[in-house]
Amino acid sequence: MRLSKPHLEHFNREGYVVVERVLSDLDFVPLIREYETFIDIHAKGLHDRGALSDLYATEPFERRLARITEETTDIYATMDIMMFRGEALFAFLKHPKLMTLIEGILGPEIICSPIQHLR
Repeated sequence: MRLSKPHLEHFNREGYVVVERVLSDLDFVPLIREYETFIDIHAKGLHDRGALSDLYATEPFERRLARITEETTDIYATMDIMMFRGEALFAFLKHPKLMTLIEGILGPEIICSPIQHLR
């Protein structure tokens, strides 16, 4: 999918553009699996240290981190892209569907700086 003329006009006028239905749920699966593993490991460490009363292992991915951070925000220090550079995360940042859209604005020379933060 390439940016349409109206998308480019909106970007040039407003400085941003929203393009819906670019990524499917399946595009997020590797990223979610990687973060599930990461969250599981760090939740166990927090639980072992007594900083977390429950692993919240039965919570779905969409809610588990929120439940953990109701008790402690210590997990965030290790989730920053400067600390956690997983293969699935890097693959997602250079996903072909995203690159095609970004290339339509910036051209083919695109870099990813680890100074940015994942939210």
